Amino acid sequence: RQELLPYLCGSDPRWGLPSRTVLEAYRMEDVAAWLMPQLGSGELEISVVGDLEPEQAVAAVAATAGALPARPAAMPLAASLRQLKPPAETRCDFVYESSFPRAMVVVAWPLRCPYEESAARRFLLLERAFSDRLREKVREEAGAAYSPGAKLLYPQAYEGGSFLLAIAQVEPSRADEVVRLMQQCGAELFCQGVSQDLFERMVRPQRNNVRDQRQTNDYWSPLLAAAQAR
Repeated sequence: RQELLPYLCGSDPRWGLPSRTVLEAYRMEDVAAWLMPQLGSGELEISVVGDLEPEQAVAAVAATAGALPARPAAMPLAASLRQLKPPAETRCDFVYESSFPRAMVVVAWPLRCPYEESAARRFLLLERAFSDRLREKVREEAGAAYSPGAKLLYPQAYEGGSFLLAIAQVEPSRADEVVRLMQQCGAELFCQGVSQDLFERMVRPQRNNVRDQRQTNDYWSPLLAAAQAR
């Protein structure tokens, strides 16, 4: 993961970890110089959820955060900071020393779609449908991996860096075979689409999950976390 995400995002340092030497060179003064301007005058949005009276919540926020000096209402962000470049190569191998002969195979399909909520929901269903196909093809038919699956990368703040990934842990000798199976699964999904039966099997638990989550603060907190900004 430490190598894969930076690679997919064109070696952008925001998607990886710096070297130990770089990390150890930082001091608390460096952290303060980066963080204090945001704490002092950065944008601030507050969401309050739970079993409470709206009037009491408004009064509590007004007496605390509302008493702070005025802050900007919009987040200035240069367009160049939102751009992520695709990797230059179509294949890259990362080699690690290990006492266990195991390999991780990842095949990535770029999603050339700016972030929007409706697309995110559809992509999540696609992720589940793709995982189902990978399980049938790679695990049950070929016996090449125990738990292959798909993973969606769809960041809100960036343009680029969106991928649908097929992932499996395999024997190194079967890595190329599994890559071909993954590519075949992706091609079949693209050409044939998702059957109505599979669609219903993917969407039904999602509907039930949302219905149940709406009764908890864990659902409403992230939903409202950036409601005004977005």
